[in-house]
Amino acid sequence: MGLQSSSFQFKSPDLKKIGFEIRDDFYNPDFKGFNIIDNQLSIDENTECENSAIVTLEVIIGEKTSKFPYYLIVVMESEFTWDKDLPKDMVPGFLSVNAPTLLLSYARPIVASITNSSKYPILNIPFINFQEMFESGQAEITENI
Repeated sequence: MGLQSSSFQFKSPDLKKIGFEIRDDFYNPDFKGFNIIDNQLSIDENTECENSAIVTLEVIIGEKTSKFPYYLIVVMESEFTWDKDLPKDMVPGFLSVNAPTLLLSYARPIVASITNSSKYPILNIPFINFQEMFESGQAEITENI
């Protein structure tokens, strides 16, 4: 049996924003690494195409304070489309779980490359359970759809 494409598709993600700032004033003897990575998800209806949405994932690591060795922001965006026969009640889950999972997979090597080029250890973003965040309402989602 061959692979069958999904009713939910995406266009090649775009890097919309990137910023990296080393904190020369960093001092935190208790710092044990980044255990919290902030993200914000934005879902906007694509008015140019039916059954389509623009999904933006913003990943923020650290803060612009002396508590962290650096501040890093990466924003990835892509257009997601779905077949008109896909049940409407499935679309929010795809946009809130599958879309950010995919976008994070594009942001992950960018973050690894940038941090590997710094004086600090490489940061490999771990897998994030967007399903749990979606179901529990923990995700910061801005929806305009």
